[in-house]
This record gives sequence, structure tokens and C-alpha cells, in this order.
Amino acid sequence: MIHIITSGTSPRLHYVLDFIFREVYETDYHIITPDEAKFLDSGLVILYSNYIFEHSLNIPVIQIPCHDLLFEKGIILQNPEVKYDPAKGLPYAFEVPDVKDTSLPFDIFAFVFYLLSRYEEYFPHKKDKYQRFPAELSLAVRNTFIETPVVDIWLTVFIKMVCEKALLTVRKKQCYDIYPTIDVDAVWAFAFKGINNLPGIGKDILLGRFSNVKDRYVSFKNPEKDPFFTFDKIENILGDVKHKTPFFILYAKHPNRLDTNHKRSLKPFSTWLKTFSKTHKIGIHPSFFSHSGTKELTEEVLSLEMETGKKIKQSRQHFLSFSLPKTYRMLLQCGITEDYSMGYPEKTGYRASTGYSFLWYDLSEEKTTSLRLHPVQIMDVTMKKYHGWSVEKAIQKVENLKKNALKCDSPLRFIWHNSSFYKGFGWENWENVFTTMMKKNYEED
Repeated sequence: MIHIITSGTSPRLHYVLDFIFREVYETDYHIITPDEAKFLDSGLVILYSNYIFEHSLNIPVIQIPCHDLLFEKGIILQNPEVKYDPAKGLPYAFEVPDVKDTSLPFDIFAFVFYLLSRYEEYFPHKKDKYQRFPAELSLAVRNTFIETPVVDIWLTVFIKMVCEKALLTVRKKQCYDIYPTIDVDAVWAFAFKGINNLPGIGKDILLGRFSNVKDRYVSFKNPEKDPFFTFDKIENILGDVKHKTPFFILYAKHPNRLDTNHKRSLKPFSTWLKTFSKTHKIGIHPSFFSHSGTKELTEEVLSLEMETGKKIKQSRQHFLSFSLPKTYRMLLQCGITEDYSMGYPEKTGYRASTGYSFLWYDLSEEKTTSLRLHPVQIMDVTMKKYHGWSVEKAIQKVENLKKNALKCDSPLRFIWHNSSFYKGFGWENWENVFTTMMKKNYEED
């Protein structure tokens, strides 16, 4: 049993402790007052305080300095100073001045809470053209640890310290594995578009993209040869996990240049969706239009449920566009319990500094919600369009991220699109990146 001595408690503190001891690791803990600690005769004490405990104890003690963050209410402007541990070379913040000889040089609970809650995203900021929080404003990007799972590494250090001090073994609940996720913005590139193909054909001819013209014709004759209709290929690469992999379907009521799905009334689209959803995990890919309110989002979720006959519980925001707390509250109101949007479109790495899934903490309401967030670290579009990497550079980056995740034994999730196999749009040989990503161990490549 882990006993945590603190002079007070709060929803924030409970949230962090539940994440560490019940979601990532599995062990018992309870919070006690200093007076209750005098009667302890077994387990380990974590003294979450800036003061030395007055009484001598017969059980091991670890002291963690206590920052005000977990006991504050409301969103107060924070400016965490990031320092680097000289022995481990790891970044940390929320050091407590004038507190000496603690087991860690900073308040690990406050640091974890700040990163998981996305505290910084609640501050006023200038959004990008898709109304997103820019990665460049984040603590992780500004301090160059965006590609490092800082939370996961520090928790490894912390739990090792706990186990060695108390001579106990703690079981891990979330471990390293590769978790692919697929976005389906459009099932077909050219098929079933009729005269809407004409402007594209004209543009292809003007730009000398004659192979695209050929592909349009082939797709018209046989939609299963359409370059976006790559589901058999995806399943072959996914192998045993193909039925566990979520496919997020864009299902906008009024398709447009941002929401590029086919019209719902298109019979082949309806037929494909009904058939595909019988044997695959289906989630909603909320349209950009649905960001305007719960009514629009609810319509899309209910329509997809009616079409597939499945209850939709999983979601990923189109363009990874979300705003806290509005978007996550909307998802909860629509019955969504799992979201896969916690990543940056313009950066590979760890938006919340962790690969572990975690419950969303609504900072404005000061409560833990039932919405589970599954962070994503790599997206095909990020590597190719935002960074302009070659296939070789992308594979190298994938290997580095896998290596970091494997070292701290935390999950790695990635986003791929069914459209990202079409060489006509510059994706030639990117299948090799997808294949590399699916290999669990970086040594295999």
C-alpha cells in the first residue's frame, strides 16, 4: 500500500494519482493526514509536502515537493520554467524554491497534471486557419522535448524509486505496442463523381499529369480500382490487428472542399459503409462544419449510427481541430467516450507528453470526465505535407519515435489515410513508411 501524506486534497491531485497508480500502473494508494501517518506500520509513505515530517516512521519515505498548482482553483496564468536534470538529462518544471533534499527536484504531480490537462491551451492564444492551438506555442515545442514522452520517462524513474525504496513490485497496465488508426476522408478519389471530374481532368492536362487522367478513367470503369479504394491493402498490412483498428469515417451532411466525403445519398457509399462496418471498428470523423455546435455534431453521429447499425463511441477530429473545453464537451454530449485527436497536425511527437491513454480533465469545471483520450504521435500528412520529408527521412523519424516509446514501454499510435497510397498525389512508396510503422521493434528494420 502506498500512503500519501498531504495537508490537503483536491480533484486535481486525485486525478494525477489515479492516472499514475490506477491507469498506467496498478497498485493501491490512499491519501492520509499527517496525524494518521503516526500509526502506519507497513507500506510506503510519499510525503507530498515542502516540510520535513515531524514524526519518525518505521516504513520507507519518499518526499515530493509540493507546488500550489494542484490546490488552485480556476485557470491562473502559469509560466513554468523548464530546467534539465543534470544526471538524467530530462526536462522538468514546477521546481519549488527553497525546498532541499527531496527525492525529486520538482513537483512531478504538478508537472504531469499541467501536461495532461493541456493547461496551456486554455490561455488566450492566436489560433491557426483551422482554429487550432499552434504547436509552436506549447511548452514542449518551445523547450524542444516534443518528440520525447517526458511524462512516461519521469513516471518510469518515479516508480523505480518507489519499488526500490519499498522493496515491492508494481504491475504495469499500459505497455509498449503499435496502434494504427485510419482516417477515411473519401472512400474514392474519382469514382462516382461524374461531371465533377471535369475540372480535375482539365487541371491534370494543363499540368501534364496524364497518369491521373488515366486513373480517372479506370476508376470510372471500375470503382474498385480507384486509387483511394485501398482497404484490402491496408488490411493486408494490418494483419491480425485489422479488426481492432479504428477507421474514422468522415460523414458530413453537406460535403465541400474541406469535408470531402461522398454524398450520403450515394448508393455505393451507403452499401460500402454498411458492409465494411460489419467487420471493422468504426468511429466518427466529425466534419469541419460540425465544430459550429453540438446540434451539427449530434446529427452526424446519429446518422452514422443509423447507417451502420452500430453505436458510435470513438471519434477523431477532422484536421485534428479541437478547442478546449468546447470540443470535448460536445463529444461527451453526443455519447462519445474515446477520442483520438490528441496530436499536432504540424509536428510529430507528444502533444500531452505521453503515449498513455488518459481521461480528460475539464479544467473549467475542475473535474475528471469519462472521455478517454488516446494520444497520437505520428501522422502521414504531418511527415509529407507539413515537413516535406522524403520516404527515407520519414522512416528514420518513425524509427526514432518507436525507439523512444520502447525504452519507456509506452504505447505508440499513428494516423494513416486510405488516400496515402496514391502515387498520383505524390505518395509514391509511402506504403513503406506504413509497413515500417507496423513493425513493433525498431531493430527489425
